Amino acid sequence: MKLAVVLVAFASAVISSVSAQAHSFNNLTKCQANSVDQVSVTSIELTPFPICIKEKYCISITGNSQAPITQGAIVYQEVIIAGRMYPHDPETDLCKFLAESGNPCPIPAGPVSLKVCFNNPGYFRENLYLLNF
Repeated sequence: MKLAVVLVAFASAVISSVSAQAHSFNNLTKCQANSVDQVSVTSIELTPFPICIKEKYCISITGNSQAPITQGAIVYQEVIIAGRMYPHDPETDLCKFLAESGNPCPIPAGPVSLKVCFNNPGYFRENLYLLNF
């Protein structure tokens, strides 16, 4: 099942000796105002923030799911660099990521709180990062 929700986070990737902290995004807008999403997202937390080059980062998502998240759910990762969109792991099994972070599928409809972690391949620098679940 493909979940039709688009999450946009402006990810500033820098190398820093300062301890990384989480950053919450609570004032979210839809990319397509009239879209009907199976998951309505209320908040996104990006850890660490800023994202460090070639290191693991996690996205925690809270919201409400209109349908269960089941085997076959796909996450599409894309990066916009200088106005051009590039796929990054274009079709990844969402349930695999959820299981690795302690949220095995199926996840019932209703309130959801999910955490998905990825490895930064090193080219996410002050770019628009797009996740399409």
